[in-house]
Amino acid sequence: AEYGDEKIGMALKGLNIAFTDGLSPNFTTLLTKLKNQGGNVSYILTKKVTHLITTAEHVKSNSHKIRTATDYGVKLVSEDFLSACIEQDILVDDTSFLLYANKPEITFTYEKEFVTEEDLEKQKEQKKIASERRTALLDAAGVFTFSAHTQTGKSPLTPGPREITGPSVKVRVFREDAKDKPSFPQDFELLYYDVLQWTDVKSNHNKYYCLELHEGRKESGKLEYRLFTHYGRTDDLIKNPRAGRRELRFCSSLESAKNVYASLIQEKNS
Repeated sequence: AEYGDEKIGMALKGLNIAFTDGLSPNFTTLLTKLKNQGGNVSYILTKKVTHLITTAEHVKSNSHKIRTATDYGVKLVSEDFLSACIEQDILVDDTSFLLYANKPEITFTYEKEFVTEEDLEKQKEQKKIASERRTALLDAAGVFTFSAHTQTGKSPLTPGPREITGPSVKVRVFREDAKDKPSFPQDFELLYYDVLQWTDVKSNHNKYYCLELHEGRKESGKLEYRLFTHYGRTDDLIKNPRAGRRELRFCSSLESAKNVYASLIQEKNS
């Protein structure tokens, strides 16, 4: 609907709102009026919601609901936006009611009203870099896997355990090239495999963390287990597949190996 041309009773048709806590005592009354004027109230945040009614304090807290709304492209607005729509019987322009976690500085110059050829080239380059990063992670099986001798009884992309089922076990960490690391069979099975990535454009964080669980059988017939981790910056990985830090952990039982695996996943996701 165009701003300013709605009829009374249908003024807010097409407006689908959700809301957070911390709003005024009068908010319940506003919801009733909203429905009477053709608007819709959603008690579950979905991509169909057009506006999330909230407060500056809630936005600043960057709660899960705020992050989800941002990911869905839902506009964050103050309660005053809803009040203005109801009082004026029209769908008002929401620009002055928008809330931001980090409100951008807005400057207006003649030049910024146009997109130059240089700007377009920069955008293309940024898309190209993003595509290369995605390709690097999709090709992770060839980049991260510990050894060409790996024998996979399961898919190399089988994700590992997430829950710790027993007492925590502390294990020593060895660099991959450490001379004093324990021996391990050259032929082994890759039981579990995970690749995690963190990207934060604002803080220039672009990291990866790969985790593998290996099972090897020694000549005595005893099974032993090894965790291999490989982590660093994705930018470096694109330039050099051997970049980053590569570490080993050794466990005597599958249960303890799974618990160490799950604890590492939980640590990186916390």
